[in-house]
Amino acid sequence: GSYKLWHAYLLRRTARVRAARPLCAAVRAVCALYERALLTMHKMPVIWLAYLRFLTSPACGGAITRTRHAFDRALQALPISQHDLVWPLYVQFAQSGVPPRTARSIWRRYLMFEPGALEEYCDVLVAQGAYAEAARCLTQLLDRLTGSAAKRTKAGQSHAQVWLKLAELLCKHPREVAAGGTALDTEAIVRAGIARQEDA
Repeated sequence: GSYKLWHAYLLRRTARVRAARPLCAAVRAVCALYERALLTMHKMPVIWLAYLRFLTSPACGGAITRTRHAFDRALQALPISQHDLVWPLYVQFAQSGVPPRTARSIWRRYLMFEPGALEEYCDVLVAQGAYAEAARCLTQLLDRLTGSAAKRTKAGQSHAQVWLKLAELLCKHPREVAAGGTALDTEAIVRAGIARQEDA
């Protein structure tokens, strides 16, 4: 039950397998040790963070399902005031080559915690070729800019810049956007954007 003893022991065992073959017996043994420690210390964020960093290291060889489940368990075990310690690692994991569907699922959960990351998520969707969801995301971003006192997004883009990004997406990928089951009225969006720019 000694947190300091467990922490020191886990760090030492982790350091010994850093250069080991991915998912070899020694790596699996360290994972089992973390799981054992978390039976009694599941409220300790330092233990969770050390475990999550280990799972996302090359030593674990990209065990995606196991890693995702560990992140989910960490978020369930820790109080919401400590979730800001876990999410940066989770988002980094989502950007590390996991399947696009899994990455989008992680990002959607992250947006519930940090709505300000919507613009970043839009860029991720465009990069993945998920144009229908990207169009919905950009529309949502435009609605937020219209309904708030803020004139620019978190990354410094104006309403006109976001609208141009949306218009370009709709014009370049109309079939993909339509196939995605989106209910966006492309023509109305383009006309409204043009009218707004003319008024400005």
